[in-house]
Amino acid sequence: MSSSDIVIHAEKWHELIKMSSSDIVIHAEKWHELIKMSSSDIVIFAEKCHELIKMSSSGIVIFAEEWRELFKIPSSDIVIYAEKWRELIKMSSSDILLSVEKCYELMK
Repeated sequence: MSSSDIVIHAEKWHELIKMSSSDIVIHAEKWHELIKMSSSDIVIFAEKCHELIKMSSSGIVIFAEEWRELFKIPSSDIVIYAEKWRELIKMSSSDILLSVEKCYELMK
């Protein structure tokens, strides 16, 4: 993901979950790094994510692991993934699908 892509994604994310602008840019950059992480590093990432979006600790660890898996699945499976995301962060179905699809496109 390019720097400009991260900022664009950050704006969309901010719109959906209402973080501060500075927090969402940091968060978007952390997402960019996630796909380079080992499984053990996901826990460290999860702690930062938990601070930003206030999921339960177990929920955010599961989410981080599922996000890492996203980039190994075909586009046709995004809908299934979106349902898991929705359970964790309670967006509307349409907003979460748009967010997942955008992230999938940016990180391919």
